[in-house]
Amino acid sequence: MRYLKNNFSNTLIFLILIAMLLGRTRWYGDLRLSVATGDTHSYISASRAPWFSWKMFTSERMFTTNLVYKLANDPVKCPPAVLSLPASGKESFREVSQCFDRVALLQNILSIAGWAFLAISVAGRLNNGLARIIAVVSILLFGYTPQLAEWDSVLGAEPLAFSLFSTTIALTILVVFHVAESEHPFERMSDKLLAAGWAISLFFWSFVRDAHLYGVLTTFLLVAATLVLNKKIRKHRPIVVMEVVLLGMFLLGYVSARASYRAGLPLINAIDEYIWPHPARVEFFRAYGMPDRATPEYLDWANKSAFKAYGSFLITHPGFIAMTVWEYRDYFSSDFSQAYFPTDDLEYREILLFIGGLFHIENHAVFLFDAILLIGLIGGALKYRTADRFAWAWLALWMVAVAGATLFINFIGDIYNTRRHVMVGVEWFRLFLWIFLMPYLDLILSGRAVRET
Repeated sequence: MRYLKNNFSNTLIFLILIAMLLGRTRWYGDLRLSVATGDTHSYISASRAPWFSWKMFTSERMFTTNLVYKLANDPVKCPPAVLSLPASGKESFREVSQCFDRVALLQNILSIAGWAFLAISVAGRLNNGLARIIAVVSILLFGYTPQLAEWDSVLGAEPLAFSLFSTTIALTILVVFHVAESEHPFERMSDKLLAAGWAISLFFWSFVRDAHLYGVLTTFLLVAATLVLNKKIRKHRPIVVMEVVLLGMFLLGYVSARASYRAGLPLINAIDEYIWPHPARVEFFRAYGMPDRATPEYLDWANKSAFKAYGSFLITHPGFIAMTVWEYRDYFSSDFSQAYFPTDDLEYREILLFIGGLFHIENHAVFLFDAILLIGLIGGALKYRTADRFAWAWLALWMVAVAGATLFINFIGDIYNTRRHVMVGVEWFRLFLWIFLMPYLDLILSGRAVRET
């Protein structure tokens, strides 16, 4: 009977996946439709750096977007994309533009595949058939509704930030459960390929935006803490190798960012907004050699020393952080639906937008719910000490840490387009709810919660 039940749920999940995949390819029009933003031209120009050269890492934009926009950087064969500037009152319809149609198609494919992979990865770690079905439906509706799906037509970094991290989460789930359940992790070739795929996915995601590099650093620190606390993990060399890879990834991103001017400009903007209007804060920065704003030496100082000075200021002024977060708290409960193209031609948009609103909770309470789930998972792992409990707890801690690190850097590190910059981090906290609610639901529906109580 159990065999029949499991196969029934697996068959139903397969049918749901097919239906949702077909719907996703049709709900938003031609997958090649795209619209450019005010930043798109910078992605095009930056992508003209030679293949895999140092300039690919140190140009105005990051390595991953430089690779993608090589599909559309030919000045002769690739005419300008349709430009939309909502802030200036110019909202353009999407078009199938030569060259940019390939970028839009790639963004959509990565998104469709990434969310499906994540849904399958979460469902695969659950025991109860109904819990698996709910997990697949919830995660696919989170990723396939307009709040995220429409961004795949926008020519910018946001689509890649979403799709590559959804794939990275899925691979992280597979890797963590493998380590938790295996006596000899990564001995088989298939397991080594899994680890390599995870590292590659994390690499491409981390080089979409500079802030993502702090997600890599957070992952490195969590793995390091696990190696210190867990003797079983510490004795396996492949995990130590993965830790070295993470450190190398972060150092590559950090050095390349410092060698470019893309990291210095946001800091100059932040200092202009938060520091110069306040004499006491200016004196703090004077101790780090900051010259007058109008002097020629200021830009050189900003590129070399602003990062250290601003970082020290944040560490020693927690009140400033708390005050700034409170002042701009509405950003963290925003509606992040795209505003770059009209949607009158999308037949099912209103119902999809309503459904998406149920999963993209536009409320500060989502952070409280996430904290409750995280504490519960960690408490359960410490109490019952089973492999699956430890795996879910580690994954929850990892996702909160990575989302928090990237959200903090995007929020406090620049003052322009802040709402759009914090969007990715906030959406990860909203997604956290639908991933880590599922282990609880699985315990309840399978009867384990009652037995353990």
